Amino acid sequence: MVKIKSNQKDYFLYNISRLYYIEKISQNELARIYKVSKATISRGLKEAEEKKIVQININDIFGIKKRLEEKIENKYKIKKASISIVPGNDKKLIKKSIGREGAELVGHMIKDNISIGIAWGTTLFELVNLLEVKPLKNIKVLDLIGSMGNLFSNINASELARRFGKIYNGKNYFLNSLAVVNNRETKKHLIGEKEISDVLKMQKDLDIAIISIGTVSLKSSIISNLNLRGNILKDIKDKGGVGDICLRYFGENGEQIKTSLNNRVIGIELEDYKKIKTKVCISGGLEKLEAIKCALSNGLIDILVTDSLVAESL
Repeated sequence: MVKIKSNQKDYFLYNISRLYYIEKISQNELARIYKVSKATISRGLKEAEEKKIVQININDIFGIKKRLEEKIENKYKIKKASISIVPGNDKKLIKKSIGREGAELVGHMIKDNISIGIAWGTTLFELVNLLEVKPLKNIKVLDLIGSMGNLFSNINASELARRFGKIYNGKNYFLNSLAVVNNRETKKHLIGEKEISDVLKMQKDLDIAIISIGTVSLKSSIISNLNLRGNILKDIKDKGGVGDICLRYFGENGEQIKTSLNNRVIGIELEDYKKIKTKVCISGGLEKLEAIKCALSNGLIDILVTDSLVAESL
């Protein structure tokens, strides 16, 4: 076996990628040529994709993607729809796929001198994972809601905002609070703290918000982390709640549902969210269809990134 030296690595990745994808040389043959294992070749091809040495594009020869995007843009009068073609309703595959679609879209949107707010969740985690480093000037990055209270969670808004800021050389402004506190008095005290109140004020003047829509369900990864009691969600459902943005639950007309939970949440208010210039929603899966549809119909989304099953249903 020949060990590939570190200073030869990228050249090796380039060569095996060219031979494999263009010259159609098999992995077994490449392993024989380079005197390495087939596993080394396989890992190398994967690393070449991660390093963008290889970029794979599939031409939409049937026009499915473009047709869905145009229909949604025209029907709901939004700025843009970006649809990822996903076979079936597999949750993990959908999150990864629309995360990739969202990362490409967001990467083109982020420019110098803008302020961005980011929410939380597993789908946004996939998006942030796939963003390419692009140092910019005068970028402000805020978390839109407090944390779930775990010692550490990579799907917390603060952690996603931190990583987002690092990718774009932005300056972070953190809420430094739990998303849900015990009672109204605790919330009143915390939002009176200058560090937190300043961020809540900044949320009112954002250029871009990047969010994912939640459902009124105990099965939600966010809800399960927060350990919210079932009677709270039942109350929200009974009052007509269909989905949430940063734990601000809304009804079929886009109105905020009045519930005791609002008095305990520290994060962006729904009315302030509505005023943000560009609201980007990265959300998919048929279980979220009703919530996404209501949000689209009531101006809660300007740009939608979702999967093809949801798009067809919309």
